[in-house]
Amino acid sequence: MKKLLPLFITLSFLQIQAQSLGEVQAKMDSFQAWASEKYEVKEMNIAEPVWGALNNSDPDYHLYFQFKSREKTEDNLGRKGYAKMDVALYYYNDEEDATYALDAWLKEFMEGKTVRIGRPVRTYEYAKPTIVLMDEKYIAILQMKCSDYFQEDFDEWVRSMEKQLGDFSTMTIELLCEGPLNWTKNAPDPKAKKK
Repeated sequence: MKKLLPLFITLSFLQIQAQSLGEVQAKMDSFQAWASEKYEVKEMNIAEPVWGALNNSDPDYHLYFQFKSREKTEDNLGRKGYAKMDVALYYYNDEEDATYALDAWLKEFMEGKTVRIGRPVRTYEYAKPTIVLMDEKYIAILQMKCSDYFQEDFDEWVRSMEKQLGDFSTMTIELLCEGPLNWTKNAPDPKAKKK
């Protein structure tokens, strides 16, 4: 019984910390409100990107929209246009379903690449700048075009997503144009044995 006690306490703690759908939706509303000064939310006549196996998962709640800049801006190629960012949220009522979906996704991640848990990837062909937040019950994604990438702006998006959507246990992946991919917050130990 003594050996099972720490496991029971850990599982009970995670269940207490797991966020309800209403809490996650409220966090997404807060994130949209944060961005609303410079970006509008576009939900009609847009197609969700292919994220990999995640597109084929069966979440209990799914949200997809684009942030579109309210004014034209100059991209890093010197062209003027509206910046657009794809945002998706996949929420699972059951933590086991979320873990299963995440595991399947890492095996068939964006652009068909396999990502090993906790391990960075130096080069990533065809990758676009992407921020991924993973928690016990949900996965949130923000992706932009390579031409809209500016390091300072990207870092601001990361900070805002972590503040508005995450909590102390949320893991973050940052993927840049053509790589690298890095686990930048709460990276799991790749050497830890699966239970």
